[in-house]
Amino acid sequence: MKSLINRNLVRFKFFLTRINILKIKGKYNVNWNSKNGKNVSISDNFLWRTDNGFSTIFKYTDILGVFYGISKTLIEIEIYDQHAKLINVVTLEENKKVNSFIIDEKLVGYEGYGFFNIYHIPKSNQNEKISILNRCYIGFMKNNSISMVHGNSIVKGKQFKNRKIQNNYVNSSSLVNKVYKIQKKFDEYDRVELFFANPIKKKVIIKINDFQTKIGSHAIYKHNLRGVSFIETVSNCNFLRPTIFTYKNDFFDVLHS
Repeated sequence: MKSLINRNLVRFKFFLTRINILKIKGKYNVNWNSKNGKNVSISDNFLWRTDNGFSTIFKYTDILGVFYGISKTLIEIEIYDQHAKLINVVTLEENKKVNSFIIDEKLVGYEGYGFFNIYHIPKSNQNEKISILNRCYIGFMKNNSISMVHGNSIVKGKQFKNRKIQNNYVNSSSLVNKVYKIQKKFDEYDRVELFFANPIKKKVIIKINDFQTKIGSHAIYKHNLRGVSFIETVSNCNFLRPTIFTYKNDFFDVLHS
């Protein structure tokens, strides 16, 4: 028996070695200690909505000014549609410690949803060896009500000096699926909307309860549910958590899973 166990362990180690050599797992982490991890502003994928009477407000802090004392900074907001097509770029100069920005139908030109990334860029001191991450709060407004959530998934970074974009801050795997059960009961609501933001450059596969689909590179996928108690997702991408809209009569609430 001992000999059999030892042989199986050897075979398993050999199997893991082949996986590592072939890079089957396909890691997509950025090395934070590398040269590419410095002089960069990193952003979450922030969901925006202008459909069904919604508008979106984003509240953010002047991170470079508050934490690094850099007084001359720019904010670059890149707005994308649900298919990751760039539809608008807004550049702002920081003038307060806390600022807000509204995305409505007038700004994007239609009723729909998508995502945006925000980058804090110094106008000077671009050789500072720093990296920053924006995970500030976003609010969804409808019928004079608002619900706030913070950023959900790290997605892209923009280097200060050359504006080069860095991707793939999140791991995916070709072999291992991640099972995630949302720790909340949903049977008290009339309906539920799940918005998934793919944080990597390749398609991801996701199963939501008994339904399976693919989400395109950096795209947004919306999934509607009714009459469910629990929600479980299975995906080949790490941290593929949805932004959740719950509805009960005239009440709505937004939360992270």
